[in-house]
Amino acid sequence: MGILEVFKKKSTDGSDDKGQKVVKSVKKTPKTNKTKISVENKPTKSAGVSKKNMSKLSKGDAHKVVIRPLITEKATDMSALNQYTFEVSVRTNKIEIKKAIRTLYNVNPAKVRVLNKPGNVVRRGRYTGVTKKWKKAIVTLNAGDKIEFFTGV
Repeated sequence: MGILEVFKKKSTDGSDDKGQKVVKSVKKTPKTNKTKISVENKPTKSAGVSKKNMSKLSKGDAHKVVIRPLITEKATDMSALNQYTFEVSVRTNKIEIKKAIRTLYNVNPAKVRVLNKPGNVVRRGRYTGVTKKWKKAIVTLNAGDKIEFFTGV
């Protein structure tokens, strides 16, 4: 058995090798001059989660992405234009924010804009420091959609 026979389409055990098995290492023993091949099973693609199932995040993951809605005077004026403002996690991107809004509020965002806000320099007596940086997301919804923050107030 030569080294190149390992890479053929059919493996020695009869199963076809379409990403099912991976050659982990090829070693040649010095005393017997025989080649030792260790094979590792690789999981198939069907074992993972499909993209259709990933279109919505779970509620717990969505709350890690969207921290809180920002209720300010400017944000309430923007809600008349179907734009809502949220504080989001610093490590998220626009796609994750869009999926989290879809999961939490059952609306389909048309557009997401993101602003990175740096930390401010603050002083407490003679000590100076910096507040934490954060990320703000402005979500624009389609014409018929709406998010109610003040339900029951």
